[in-house]
Amino acid sequence: MPCIKVSKADSFGWKKYDELFNGVIIPYFERVLKKHGLTTDLPLAPSLINLNRSEILKEGHVGIAIKGLQDEQFKHPPNKLKTSIGEELMELVRQTITIKPDTFSLPQYLVQSESTK
Repeated sequence: MPCIKVSKADSFGWKKYDELFNGVIIPYFERVLKKHGLTTDLPLAPSLINLNRSEILKEGHVGIAIKGLQDEQFKHPPNKLKTSIGEELMELVRQTITIKPDTFSLPQYLVQSESTK
């Protein structure tokens, strides 16, 4: 899993993407739905998608973009209640980061061989 930089006070730490997905993104989404009185049938577990090699793009960065058109039946006026859902969830993540004075750290990655994927 890639590491994501998370700021904390005047420093930062690294959190794995899946930890942020499960600890911030999914709870944030669920709380926003609840706030607006909405529900979803979407599967909320992350999916791992392995893309096949492309003969068109041999190397370099590739960005995948999807433009979703919103159906009229799903347009709802926003709830006027002001909340700090995202800030509360990110603060919980920040509390798990330990800052070591005079120490610089880089994100950690795990490389798997083809046989263990």
